[in-house]
Amino acid sequence: MPEDKLTEQLKTAIASKVQSGTKPKEILKNLRKQHPKAKSKDLALAAFALMIEVADQDEELAAALHDFGLAERVGPEVVEHD
Repeated sequence: MPEDKLTEQLKTAIASKVQSGTKPKEILKNLRKQHPKAKSKDLALAAFALMIEVADQDEELAAALHDFGLAERVGPEVVEHD
């Protein structure tokens, strides 16, 4: 199933923020400003799709994307690792 333009934009934005070490809560805040029409489901879908794409090449990034996807689905307080 081809991904839509919003999913591609979200994946690009999520990847850059996650790679910079930004916490899930801040990523969500930034993404909601950049893409106000994106639903929580869209954000989680983009994060998990990207996680699957990079899992073989970059385990650290995949783990960060996993944390972000969970933060979007269950809340950032649940997955923060401070």
